[in-house]
Amino acid sequence: MSERSQLVPISKIPNMHFAHTGKAEGYANITVMFPRMKHKYPLRSQWETNIPYKVQEFWLRKVLYPTLCRITEDGIGVYT
Repeated sequence: MSERSQLVPISKIPNMHFAHTGKAEGYANITVMFPRMKHKYPLRSQWETNIPYKVQEFWLRKVLYPTLCRITEDGIGVYT
């Protein structure tokens, strides 16, 4: 580990539910983590793990959707 790394419990890392896949035994949730947004809620001194809607929207519109459009084939592009 580098000098700047630190161990942090996953429960303190801000995250958002992104998707789920599979059924029954093969079911999996896909969660996106934002470790650099780690902060305490000012009024309760508890760790805030919810991602603000504006950040979620920005991530989807400016990062994920353009990436999907670049990697999809011509016939699939209309579904992204």
